[in-house]
Amino acid sequence: MPKIVAFLGFDPLPVPVGLMARLQRVRVLRGWNIPTAATELGVHPDTLRSWLSGEHEPSEDNRSLIESFLALHSPIAARPVPATALQPT
Repeated sequence: MPKIVAFLGFDPLPVPVGLMARLQRVRVLRGWNIPTAATELGVHPDTLRSWLSGEHEPSEDNRSLIESFLALHSPIAARPVPATALQPT
């Protein structure tokens, strides 16, 4: 997915809804496997895997950690920018 986004210049998929969907999207867009994403987030890979699978919900403290993480790592442009917006004025 990172190469597709780099080629297109934007993420063509619908904007994810929900904290875990947003976390999963960042993981995929960055090209991170579960262990790498868990290391970046600062949690054990099994913990991240259980959150993403819906087996467990993160605690309030971990939800805050995830929100902070997403604020740093979420892509800026989730939608295509019209070509006219990119032309100099």
